[in-house]
Amino acid sequence: MAIRESLESSEPEPSLEGILKWWVARSHLKDGAPVSVVVHRGKLLQSTFRAVSRPNFNFLLPFHVSFSGEIGDDLGGPKREFFRELMKAIKEAILEGPDSNKVFRHDISLLHKKTYETCGTLVAWSILNGGPGLPVFNTDLFSLMTGGDIDVQDFTSVVDSDVRAIFLQIQEATTEEQFEEALSKNSDWLLNQGLAPYNLKIDRKDELLKILFKNEIYFRVHSEISQFIDGLNRVGNFHTSAILRAAKEFKTLFTPNPVNHLTFSGLRQMYKIEFSPVGSNHRQQEDEAIYCFESFCSDCEAGILEVSLEDLLAFWTGASEVPPLGFDHKLRITFNENSQYLLPIAHTCTLVIRLWRGYNDPDQFRCDMIKAITWTGGFHLA
Repeated sequence: MAIRESLESSEPEPSLEGILKWWVARSHLKDGAPVSVVVHRGKLLQSTFRAVSRPNFNFLLPFHVSFSGEIGDDLGGPKREFFRELMKAIKEAILEGPDSNKVFRHDISLLHKKTYETCGTLVAWSILNGGPGLPVFNTDLFSLMTGGDIDVQDFTSVVDSDVRAIFLQIQEATTEEQFEEALSKNSDWLLNQGLAPYNLKIDRKDELLKILFKNEIYFRVHSEISQFIDGLNRVGNFHTSAILRAAKEFKTLFTPNPVNHLTFSGLRQMYKIEFSPVGSNHRQQEDEAIYCFESFCSDCEAGILEVSLEDLLAFWTGASEVPPLGFDHKLRITFNENSQYLLPIAHTCTLVIRLWRGYNDPDQFRCDMIKAITWTGGFHLA
């Protein structure tokens, strides 16, 4: 309690972790018996909407997730998997464009149902509970959503190919004649955007492209964006209190960031190996098994397998990326007696992978590990 009060009253540290801790403390998460959230894996977004739309549902209360028809207590793993899959579902439901360059989809039926608001609330709820953000937004869009400006570099986030072609025609004009021709050819479209294409000179080309681009990714879908931000603010006033306070830091939770890509060296720092004593027969077998495991990790990082380090992390923890505030404790590798019939097993709630002593063939281990990851379909064991 004293720590939480200290965080609430003090200014946050100028880092994503410091600001998140400060925001979580100010959000006043409540104590009490966990609320049950039952979701359908095949209809994740719809079933989540239904669960959180109950009149007495409170996003600040503790909760347990149950995937209908599946056995497993939520001690952390199912919740991590739930938020991971929920963010994917939200991305598909309300956004459009390339995976690393998403913008809001204009959809009046979703606006009418306040789907954008609910999705914003679910994103804030995920981050509040140690889940992922939504790192898929176009960087210019995120800048506009946080009171910044834009520096137009390219138009890959313009989904409509005809509109993108118009942008390129204007951009590629290098003479006054070419510029006037591009405007004349597309005058009806420009008028529909609320811009009269008359008396414009090529020296204003960059300004024109900036206005048109801002309209395409922001003004055109401003109602959707406003609803989404309203949803973010329903949980701890997240957008106003935290994101606007430190937009630069929060950018990593809402836009693609290659620096956050999982590496083997980064993963290696997150887990500890529970070896038997040095010199024992078990230790020799465990050294062989760990060599097989870490060779597999290296192959994942190299991109030569059908699974990635993110897939391995999801199998191990239920989360395909490291949460903004990290995991509650270190990941662990433990060992069981040798078995030629059983695959490696993950306990997502306790962050444990169990390997079988006696693995000594990296190629066989690779096959078994890929089977374990791809056959689970969801969290393996709680």
